[in-house]
Amino acid sequence: MESQALILFGSSGINIAEYYRQHFARPIPIVLFETHKTDYQAERGAKIIQVKMPGKTEQQSTHLIESAADLTASYFQNIPDYMHGDKGEMLFFTTAEEQFGNSSFEKTIMRAELYEQEMKQILKNYQSIIIVACLGGAVSSAVAPYVAKLANKLHIDIQVIVTMPAKFEGKKRLAQAQRGLNLFHKNSAITQVMIDPESEGLIRYFKMKDEAIANAIEKLLRNED
Repeated sequence: MESQALILFGSSGINIAEYYRQHFARPIPIVLFETHKTDYQAERGAKIIQVKMPGKTEQQSTHLIESAADLTASYFQNIPDYMHGDKGEMLFFTTAEEQFGNSSFEKTIMRAELYEQEMKQILKNYQSIIIVACLGGAVSSAVAPYVAKLANKLHIDIQVIVTMPAKFEGKKRLAQAQRGLNLFHKNSAITQVMIDPESEGLIRYFKMKDEAIANAIEKLLRNED
């Protein structure tokens, strides 16, 4: 059993994990929970947790591809739901038909519930976890508090770092973020709520956000050393 792990969610979690691995040498395991099972996300996750991806086997379709979901089913069937590497783990909880389009908060929780046993099995590998959630998206807002709830039931020590979306990200993301924040308050204590950095230009804004979160993670870990 490992002593501690970072738990991150969705595309934003992969971005943060990549930044953290690039800028900090601390060999803490990283656990990634994701819904979009594509080769791009799988390859990014595999690099972060250091596991070799299975070889791609493109399947020939007997008919014209009619939708993006058909494309996913035809070409990404070899991506496993679960990967375990030298530096962490990754779990996809979705189906080929659910790859594209925005998922609702409720639907995302229902997906997570279907994978509850798999999530528990992963969490049991660690004595304590740091949950990092960029609230706003359905995955981070719905699944991150759900994971915290499961960890509490398993008597795993939890620390939480969350960010709230900026106003320009829209009312829907702000509403989902608030729902997620409320669920966190029910399930665990939030040790740090970070205000998004302000910057000119979207690209710079999100880079600053990844940097600020990675620095907060490292500061939290240093305080525990």
